[in-house]
Amino acid sequence: MKNERLLKRVAALAAAAVFAALFAGCAEPVSAPSRAAAPKEPVQTAAPTEAPAPTEAPAPPVSDAYRDDFTWKDKVECSYAIPKLNLESDTARSWNADVYDRYYTELLEEMQYPFLEEEVGYPIYTEISYDWAVNGDVLSVWIRTRGDEGMDVLEPANFSLSTGEALTPSEVLAAAGETEDSFRAKAREALCSSFWDRCGAALYTAPETAGSRESYAAALADTLSEENIDCAAPILNGDGRLCVVGTVYFAEGGMTAVDVMIDLETYERSPYYAETVDAAP
Repeated sequence: MKNERLLKRVAALAAAAVFAALFAGCAEPVSAPSRAAAPKEPVQTAAPTEAPAPTEAPAPPVSDAYRDDFTWKDKVECSYAIPKLNLESDTARSWNADVYDRYYTELLEEMQYPFLEEEVGYPIYTEISYDWAVNGDVLSVWIRTRGDEGMDVLEPANFSLSTGEALTPSEVLAAAGETEDSFRAKAREALCSSFWDRCGAALYTAPETAGSRESYAAALADTLSEENIDCAAPILNGDGRLCVVGTVYFAEGGMTAVDVMIDLETYERSPYYAETVDAAP
């Protein structure tokens, strides 16, 4: 059986070979029709995309109107930084013009004053600086000036960031969640504490060299006067905390005053604190 199957397979292969030979000898070779090469479709490449133009960062709400470090008439070192509000409102533009005129224009005018070589002479301000903070819709700005006597004067202001309009002290206190009565009480205590920080050591540790006790008493009375507390202004600092900007009178070198900015949440009450000089030894 196996041989028979083998013989049939050989016979089939032989027949296939005979048929192939007959077809190869009789058939005309047929050449395949020539075809012109089809033109290649152009490769579609994506158009180069232009890089988006860099967008300018929005201007901060406060920036320099003028900044320079210079030597006053070759004798006194000065540093000036005068702010401007970048808010779209007539109030902001008016504030900018007023600040620039009071600080920069006065400087230029003062530079024209006659100057005697044997005298040093001092400008109104040897230093002008500013800082600002945004808390919600409240923009707080404070300008610090210093003259040749080294005493600071602070000029605080608060504006609505959305409208550019000036904010009243009541509006600032409302934003801080503080009542007016509470603020007055805290401001009074903070200014009193600042007085004792400056004068307490002299009165308690060296009363014989502290100067006139009457002068100190008058200075403390001025610091705690209703008029002075009325002028104390609320402002929000960079940490979002409520501060008071006010004036402290003291008796060092005579009746003198300095403006201070006190964080009402973090300041430490003076160890010499008292509301009258009579408490000092």
